[in-house]
Amino acid sequence: MMNRPVLSLISVVAAGLALSCGGALVSGGSTTTTWNGNGQGAPSSVTVSIASVTLDDDCGGGAAGDVAAGACADGPCGGPPSCRGSSLQLSLSSGPGGGASRFSIESVELYDARTGDRVATLTPRGGEIWSTTGTYVPWDGAVAPSQSMQVSYPLSGLDWSSISGGDSSSAYGSHYRLQVVVEIDGEERTLVSSDVGREPMVVT
Repeated sequence: MMNRPVLSLISVVAAGLALSCGGALVSGGSTTTTWNGNGQGAPSSVTVSIASVTLDDDCGGGAAGDVAAGACADGPCGGPPSCRGSSLQLSLSSGPGGGASRFSIESVELYDARTGDRVATLTPRGGEIWSTTGTYVPWDGAVAPSQSMQVSYPLSGLDWSSISGGDSSSAYGSHYRLQVVVEIDGEERTLVSSDVGREPMVVT
C-alpha cells in the first residue's frame, strides 16, 4: 500500500467536504500546491500554480482566443476581436525522477468573492502547453522529471445574466474566485485563485 504524507490526506479530505456541501469556497485555498511524489519512479515533486485567469464570454466553443469561431454569448460584440474567451493558465514544475507524472483537471468552479457562494461551473477544454516554437500546442497531461511548463486551458463560457441576477453589465464591477480541483497521479488537490473580474468590453 502506498504511503502518503498525512498533510496530503487532510488536504484531500477537506477539499472533498467543501465540494459536497452546497458549493462553499474552500477556506484557506491557495494559488499553489506541491505534490511530494509517490516513490514509484515519478518526479520527486510537482508544484502547480494558478498563473492567471480570464473570465469572458464563450467564443463559439473553440479555444480561448479563437475569436473567429463565434460571437459573444451576450449578443453582438462589435467584431471578433471583442471576444477573448474564458481561460485558466497554470505553471507546473517538477523535481528529478525516473518517469512522468499524470496531471488532469477534475473540476473548475466560479465563486462570488464577497459571499463565497458558487455561481457557475465551467468545463475545461483540452490543455495546451507553451512550446519552444513560441506557440501553444496540445498537451497530454504528462509531467516529466525536472521540467517547467506553462499550460493553458480554455474554459466554457459564462451566463453573466444568470450570475448577476439578470443584469449582465453589473458583473463588470464584481469580483470572483476560481476554485480548481487538480489530480496528480490519482491524488486530488484544490487551488483557489486570487480575486478576478469579468474582462472589460473591448471598444472597436
